[in-house]
Amino acid sequence: MDWHTIADATERDVTTLETATLDRIGMPREIVPRYRSSYFQHIFSGGTRGLLQLRLAEVLDADAFQAFKEKGLFDPATASSFRHNVLDAAAARSR
Repeated sequence: MDWHTIADATERDVTTLETATLDRIGMPREIVPRYRSSYFQHIFSGGTRGLLQLRLAEVLDADAFQAFKEKGLFDPATASSFRHNVLDAAAARSR
């Protein structure tokens, strides 16, 4: 979250910021971070667009899961709607 609280547009060194953040919160040196900031470039490289796409995917996932939960996994109408509105639409955009 520290990346989101930076007020100026000065370029930052990732390792320096991460180290400062971990020191500030008192993270023991023995606990090595599993994920580094640079692992999330795919989200932030497109600016807010990447993050919004991630959020939209989460919403679609939750909505589809709920629909199948309510109607049943093998409901033909739900499966058809999912294919047409999500899978086919996504395939068409990626061409």
